[in-house]
Amino acid sequence: LSVINLSNNSVVLTTQTGIVKLLNGCPTPKPQLSKYQRQLKQLHASSSGLQEFSRFVDHGLSHQELVVIESIRAVIRTYLTGLADHIGSDPDAWQLYGVQKSDDEHFDFYPSFFVDGLKQQFNLLECRLKFQEMMAYSQMFVEFVDSQRKASLAKNTSEQKI
Repeated sequence: LSVINLSNNSVVLTTQTGIVKLLNGCPTPKPQLSKYQRQLKQLHASSSGLQEFSRFVDHGLSHQELVVIESIRAVIRTYLTGLADHIGSDPDAWQLYGVQKSDDEHFDFYPSFFVDGLKQQFNLLECRLKFQEMMAYSQMFVEFVDSQRKASLAKNTSEQKI
């Protein structure tokens, strides 16, 4: 599985044949990213902090360069958040996909609940649905759901104290 961590600005690429083949058949934000790549090349051709590291350290990036880079990050973030369906955008959506134990500390996430919800959406392409199903059963996604759960509980606890 390829992972783009927008917080750490790092990329881990997969070499797993089945995933690569599956993703190559799915729509991606490549057209939008290609547009931004052209803009960055144009900015690089002019006097730019992108040309030389010492210039970047001394002067930083121009406003235009920052806007393009932030736009790239936004496109990638939107695409990746969309893969998590509304778990990525709704802090309490994790509750729909598992069972909360009575002690309030333990939550059992059931990937099948998530996948069944995706299958109800008629607008999903088969390749995207297959990828999301594979993703839902990964440890990485289970940890993502758990991090959403913890953030939601922390927010609710702090709101109750106020």
